[in-house]
Amino acid sequence: SKRAKKEKDGEMEIHPGQWLFEEGMAYRQGADFKKNDTERGQLMIEASASSGFPMAVAYCHLNGWNGLKRDRKKAFDMLLKIEKETNGYHWAQYMLGFCYKHGHGVSKDEQKSFEYYSLSSEQGSSMAMNNLGYFYSQAKGTNVNKTKALEWYEKSAKAGYCHAMNNVGVCYKRGKGGVTIDLNKAREWYTKSAAQGYTAAQTRLDKLNAQ
Repeated sequence: SKRAKKEKDGEMEIHPGQWLFEEGMAYRQGADFKKNDTERGQLMIEASASSGFPMAVAYCHLNGWNGLKRDRKKAFDMLLKIEKETNGYHWAQYMLGFCYKHGHGVSKDEQKSFEYYSLSSEQGSSMAMNNLGYFYSQAKGTNVNKTKALEWYEKSAKAGYCHAMNNVGVCYKRGKGGVTIDLNKAREWYTKSAAQGYTAAQTRLDKLNAQ
């Protein structure tokens, strides 16, 4: 039930490490309108793990950070447990999608990855939304649907994720996803993405401006 879920979320939110982890992920990825800063992001995630926040500990196991041995199987098992115990924490769902996509600690399974990214997206995860867009554009774990791909890229971009801003720019540059080619719109989205530190968008912007 929704109320039970709220209470569950409430229980989890009192962990002092949660904010650190979520802010750290935003800096590390250039999400939530934050300028991409991978070092700062890593430091915050490691500090969150040191405070004992389970999600950050799992993330550090995945990457071999904070003095922990890289153990992707352990990370995956932890993520499954966190997702269950928190009644669907969106970061756990996002990371499970990531693990299934890349085969980290589990066999690759694009359909399962798509399912977890969908669950995380429903809760507003901009990074999951961007990945859903990619899955729709490439027919991974689902049928190809370029219109849906652009819809998810736009949702993610409007929620502040620099990779998605770049992807929206690409769609307008190439006239993909049911939109006509619009170089001004492409330029606008590349500029936003580049301003948040996404270098691939800066390269595309320079190319576009040189035409």
